[in-house]
Amino acid sequence: MYFCPVRQKITFIINPISGGISKKSLPDIIERHLNHQLFESEILFTQKADDTRLLTLKSIEKSSDIIVAAGGDGTINQVAKCLINTPISLGIIPQGSGNGFARYLKIPLTAGQAIDVLNHRKSKTIDTAIANEHFFVNVSGVGFDAHVAAKFANAPKRGFWSYAKITVKEFSKYQLQNYHLEIDGRTFNKRAFLITFSNGDQYGNNAFIAPGADMQDGLLDIAILKNVKVTTMPRLAFEMFTQRFNRSKDVEIIKGKYIRVLRENSGMVNIDGEPLEMGKEILIKVIPSSLKVLVP
Repeated sequence: MYFCPVRQKITFIINPISGGISKKSLPDIIERHLNHQLFESEILFTQKADDTRLLTLKSIEKSSDIIVAAGGDGTINQVAKCLINTPISLGIIPQGSGNGFARYLKIPLTAGQAIDVLNHRKSKTIDTAIANEHFFVNVSGVGFDAHVAAKFANAPKRGFWSYAKITVKEFSKYQLQNYHLEIDGRTFNKRAFLITFSNGDQYGNNAFIAPGADMQDGLLDIAILKNVKVTTMPRLAFEMFTQRFNRSKDVEIIKGKYIRVLRENSGMVNIDGEPLEMGKEILIKVIPSSLKVLVP
């Protein structure tokens, strides 16, 4: 006697504007590549900023087994934070400007191939983190990267070259800041250009801020960039894109799971590529083994 397997419920939440990439053809690609013998699928498009979170919560209420974020790291963030410490798996179709989280997990950047990953239903459980109760899966940061994230959020164009143009334009104007850090009971006073708190190893587009970072070690890699000059920018860029940033003479890496940051002024914080205004004090901590993700 033949028994038909029970199909899992899979919901696709698509951000139509992420990365400046058209998503009109994505439902057809899903239809062609998804194994419909394994899945009962639903496709939802967001229309405004808070839709991603609301649609995810509704999908949870409807007992989805897998919720797929089709967008960039910001879209993934909004879906993932609703799935923390639940049995529901996060799926990813990378459709953003940098796709740092997907690149770390080796998820193909081509939509059809990313859907093929979903068909295998292989999952791993990773750490996540919060900064002042704001959830992140990949990278958070203060200083220059948060400054650039704020400029990029208001840029007329998305994508790598827009981000690179803003970075170059702002690099010479940005001043180092003083930071007081408490990392797992240890105290540090640093004057820095930027400080990142990395669960993953890169911002996106293979710009590696914390080579060797591990999403399953229960720790964040805290990368502190010091002593920056315009003349050092080409070298720093080379080190970042060749996975040597952690060996740079201008970079210090400290690992930790609970971090308190005190800075001179309130300002922007980079949360998975999205700028958020926060106060002088920022508390950052790891949420170990908290998110199931479908991976190759």
